[in-house]
Amino acid sequence: MVNDGFHMVSKRRVATLAACIVLVGIFAANYTFGPYFFDVASGSMVPALHIGDLVVIDHASFASLQVGDIIVFHIPDIGGGCGSELIVHRIVAIGPQGITTKGDANLAPDEPTYWPYVTASCYVGKVVYVIPYLGGVLSFFRSLDFIALVLLVFVIALFADYFSAAPLCFKFGESF
Repeated sequence: MVNDGFHMVSKRRVATLAACIVLVGIFAANYTFGPYFFDVASGSMVPALHIGDLVVIDHASFASLQVGDIIVFHIPDIGGGCGSELIVHRIVAIGPQGITTKGDANLAPDEPTYWPYVTASCYVGKVVYVIPYLGGVLSFFRSLDFIALVLLVFVIALFADYFSAAPLCFKFGESF
């Protein structure tokens, strides 16, 4: 046990706290620094992107975008706003009304058939890297299941530490 004169801390409690801090840190980073990472949720960009791929985006300026770039954007709505759903598609045309996109596996462009042209207000970023298969991991870290798992592990570890008959302890100054 660590004894600084006021507190006694077991190895298990320190390890539990450290593990929970790491897990919460990963979760917080996904929300704080997002949206820099996205998981591909559909097959509309096959063969360039597959379901479950992780895409890393750069917040490149809207004016710097070119035909052929793959971008992430919120679906524009008819009223000029942006919906909450995110899309990852390739730019096929740039005009005065905005950007026209299309999924590589789709037969027709998205705009104006499915939604209005993509404008700067709905643009999120440009895809710069693709990491195969890691999108599912990101989805899990952003899910309520992950929050529940972190809380469950934390509660179990606390109960195990507090109710253990022989906690693993170390002396002040001893490394663990």
